[in-house]
Formats: sequence, C-alpha cells, structure tokens
Amino acid sequence: MTYRMQRGQSVQPLPALAPNPPLEPEGEDDYVDQRTQDILRRERQHQLAAERHFCHHTDDGQRFLADTQDRTLKEFMDQLTGAHKALLVNDRSPVRNISSWRPAPAMVVGQYELSGLGKLLHACCVRYLTLEERTPDWLCAYIDYVFSPQVTVMLRALQRWAKPIGLWLEAGVPACDGSPDMDAVHALNRFARFVRRASRSWRFINECRKIDRQANDNFSSGRKLLFELFSHCSRLLVLRVDLYFRPWAKALGVSQEADDLIEKFYRRLRDGRIVDDYLGAIYKREDGINRGAHWHWLIVLDGHRRRDAYGLTRRIGEDWMRVAGVNRSSYFNCYVRAPSFKFNGLGLVHVCDTKKLLGLRAALVYLTKRDCVLKLHSGKDQHFRRSKPRHKDKKQRGAPRRSPDSMATLRRVFAGRRDRPLDAITL
Repeated sequence: MTYRMQRGQSVQPLPALAPNPPLEPEGEDDYVDQRTQDILRRERQHQLAAERHFCHHTDDGQRFLADTQDRTLKEFMDQLTGAHKALLVNDRSPVRNISSWRPAPAMVVGQYELSGLGKLLHACCVRYLTLEERTPDWLCAYIDYVFSPQVTVMLRALQRWAKPIGLWLEAGVPACDGSPDMDAVHALNRFARFVRRASRSWRFINECRKIDRQANDNFSSGRKLLFELFSHCSRLLVLRVDLYFRPWAKALGVSQEADDLIEKFYRRLRDGRIVDDYLGAIYKREDGINRGAHWHWLIVLDGHRRRDAYGLTRRIGEDWMRVAGVNRSSYFNCYVRAPSFKFNGLGLVHVCDTKKLLGLRAALVYLTKRDCVLKLHSGKDQHFRRSKPRHKDKKQRGAPRRSPDSMATLRRVFAGRRDRPLDAITL
C-alpha cells in the first residue's frame, strides 16, 4: 500500500529516541549500591584473619596457623551468640509434641522431637561436651577472662544441662515417654527458661547497654579524630598494623611491662622517631589464648608528603620488634592483603573519596567493637585509645578546596551511630 502526502501537509519529525540506559551505574553516588556489600565482606575477612589466625614467625619466614585455640573459641562463641539470639526471638519450646491428638487406646505414649531451636541448642551442647572430652580443663584456661554477657549466660546454662541434653544421641529420632531421652527433653526446656529469664533481667540489660555505649563512645572519639585530621589535611595516608608477642612470650602481655612497651612505642611514633609526618593513631587491645595480648593499630600520616604505605607499615612493625625484643615480639603488615582489601581504607584517602571513606568507616567499626575474643578482666583498663591530632603547620595542607563545604562527603559517610549499616548511607 502506498501513502501519498496531500498538498499543504507538513512532515512531523519523529520523537527523539531515549538513549539506552547504562548497563552499570556511573559516578561516585552509585558506588554505595554496587560496592557496599563488597566492602563489608572484605572487612569481615580481615576480622576473621585477625581473630582466628595466628602469625608464627620462624627462621623460614612467617606461617599462619589456623587450627588454634583462639580459632576454636571464636567459632564456639559465635555459635553460642547465634543460639542466644534465636532463644530471644520468641518463647517457643525447643521441643515439639508430635503425639496424635486422638491416640489409639493401646498407644497412649507422648512423643517429642527437636524443633529448629532445639537442634541449635543440641549442637551447642554436643560441641561443649566435645571440648570437655578433648581438654577436660579447657574452661580453667579462661578463668581470668570475662566473656560477653550473651556468652556468659550460655556457658552457665551449658555447665548445668549440657550432659543430659547431649545424651540424646540421635537428634532425629523422637523421644517417647519413659525413654532415657525424656531427660534431655526436660533439660532443654529448663535450658531455654533459664537463658530467657537471665537475659531479661535488668542486670543483663544494663551490661549489654554498657557495652554498646562504650562502643559508640569509642566510635565517636575515633570519628572526631578523623574529622579534625581531614579538616587540616585533605589527603591522609592510612596504615594498619597488628602487634603481637611470640607464643613463648605471651605471658608478658598480661604484665605491666607490656603496657610500658606499648607506651614507649607510642611515644616514639608520636615524636617522629619511627616515621615522619605523623598526624594521629587509634589502637585497640585484645587478648587471646594462644596469641595472648595483641594490639590493632590504625596510624594516620600526612598523605601530601608520604605515599609508601607498605614500606612505612613495615618500618613501624620492625621498630616494634626492636622496642619489645626481636625474639619475643612480632607484627603483621595489613597492607600485604591490599589486593583483597581494595576498599578498606588503606593507603591514600582523600576527603572526597567515597570508596575509601566507606572502607575507613568499616575499619573504625571493627576497631571500636567490644565483643572481641576475650577481655582480660572487668576492670577499667583502657583497651581503646586514640591520640590527639598533631598539626605542625597552621595552614591547611593541599590545594585550595573547590567546594566551600569540602567535608560534606566525609560527614555523610560517618554520620549516625556506630551500628548504622553502610547500606543506609545515601550519597
């Protein structure tokens, strides 16, 4: 069919075609949607490596030991924390009555099976009994340490009811009235009632609030330091290093000499006798079974004058070994894992670099967490410390900032409480 134009008829132009949307978001504002989970995953890997793996220095170099008491304890504590959280979701019983509501006259027997919660508690009891069988006095090694409130309540319940619950050998087979497995059914109900009653007491609630308040205060203190440093210097060099004592010298970590060595190391770092252009530092102390006392450091240098993150971190670790003794101390250079922690805030960080700032917030959240592997005692020792900013020059470092509010990105990334998820940050 042929169409002919009439006289005086004008040609209407075709509407402009909308351009195809990009396959991937572009620009820094879309970075949160693409890389937030990647940042959290990489930072979680660093936490696992720092808490569960032990760096052992030998004549042939460094070796990382994974099958240690620290790793076993950390995994068991994570399992107990998950079980405690599941117990407080609701007040359901860990066992279910699967008896028929209209049984036959000759079959009046009650039958019970484990629910999902019951299977989780049963697994905790079995693992607890396995640890006791492998090392009968394993709890004696932790007698001088203080666990988190959740783990403390769960351990007390395990000490009372782990054996009768663990006697239910085949968790998939229902327990009948009159069978030996009924002792496990009653023990599971008492276990659940005890944990729920203790967890709803004001003593437990106040202790949990105290830990959260300390973590939030530490996070605010570290954030204040970073704000002051970025207001003076637009580009910072962020270093992370872990300082240890060797296994045969781990008893030194609980002595006053260890605190004196850390203070001496900090003074050398602050006075510029280790590296130049030092601006500030944040460090946290943790205590483990195999590794003993160790310190996680985040050190900030002037990024306009220093760029070699790996070399400077190595120099800091080697100076720690000279201060504490080469034969009894060691360190771990976190920049070694730079390829796998591309977005964790290591190296040069600009005040407007969203990617690096998100990773720096994740690192600060880890450094300020209070539910670490172990705490040596319940005293008022300062396990978290941050330095005061040191400004050698009165004027700001770097080129004049283009935006009158150059720290807007920094404030948006670090806004809110410590437990604010990175997914909630909109830039």
